[in-house]
Amino acid sequence: MTIFFRSAKVSAAKFRLYSTTSNRPLAFAFDIDGVLKHGRFIIPEAKKALQKLDALNVPYIFITNGGGTMENERAKAISKDFQINVDESQMVLSHTVMKPLAQRLRDKNVLVVGGDEHGQKCREIAESYGFKNVYVPTDILCWNKFIYPFASPPAPHDGLPQSHTYRQKHVDFANVPFSAVMLFKDSANHGLDMQIICDLIRSKDGLIGTESDNGKQGVELHFSNPDLIWTTEYPQPRHGQGMFIEAIKMVHNIRSPDIDLQYKQYGKPYAVTYEYADNLLQQLIKKKSNSTENPMVVMVGDNPDSDIQGANNFGWQSALVRTGVYKHGIPKHEPSVIVDNVLKAVEWAIEQR
Repeated sequence: MTIFFRSAKVSAAKFRLYSTTSNRPLAFAFDIDGVLKHGRFIIPEAKKALQKLDALNVPYIFITNGGGTMENERAKAISKDFQINVDESQMVLSHTVMKPLAQRLRDKNVLVVGGDEHGQKCREIAESYGFKNVYVPTDILCWNKFIYPFASPPAPHDGLPQSHTYRQKHVDFANVPFSAVMLFKDSANHGLDMQIICDLIRSKDGLIGTESDNGKQGVELHFSNPDLIWTTEYPQPRHGQGMFIEAIKMVHNIRSPDIDLQYKQYGKPYAVTYEYADNLLQQLIKKKSNSTENPMVVMVGDNPDSDIQGANNFGWQSALVRTGVYKHGIPKHEPSVIVDNVLKAVEWAIEQR
């Protein structure tokens, strides 16, 4: 069943696919988890939807609050899963939007949090963005095992390829002032990560083991994903990075009730992510169309508080599917249309032309 909201039934003149005679281009932005996949499993209609757009030469990008991998790696995985050709320029992961930070923080010390148990993959992602001095919480734990008494430094992984192992950075963190903490992916060790993040928030000039004497926050905070819940193979939604962020905020408010926590939030539904994604999409549109009309962009998502809210605020059309977080009822953030799956969303948009 298809449900229309927000005057979604648009006149045919406003929608045209890409051709030399098109009046207005059509383009798509897709969430991944809950729209195209459930964890490792592909939603059946997703392959048909993407292949249909390729056949019609309609451009699209992927905007996900997931992360922890390189953009080119995720593009290759999507290409393999759906038997299409996806370029890394079509991928906007949760931390992709933090690339520009490297222009300002390139030579500064930054702590990257999240991903695998010891954070090695997220360190490598940050380094690929241009950050030169990237540390992870396990580096600090190896420097002083008493910083968090409930975790132990990792044991050597003898015989494994170096690319599969945690590679410690041996430095004296008493002399390493941090400028920023960047949360790239969900924490795999909440206790250790939260302890070190909170220590740095309360530190003097970002030095671990110190405490500010004037209440000034010790480091910048950059969070990549506000989602409280997300869908996996498990039948009920699971807690996401947003829960970890809320826990950090709560601990800070308890310990420093008179000081507001300053942080930058990325990811859907925040405008910074949609602005970054729109720039990528506009470049794709120019390659496929000679139209001078503003494109009609449709965001297809499963989370009203993330995909739909962000698309609505940014001025895109929005299609809410029932294959993920949303199941039934009138959502708080009303989409242009509610459909059963991503293929129905694509067909709905095309029918408007």
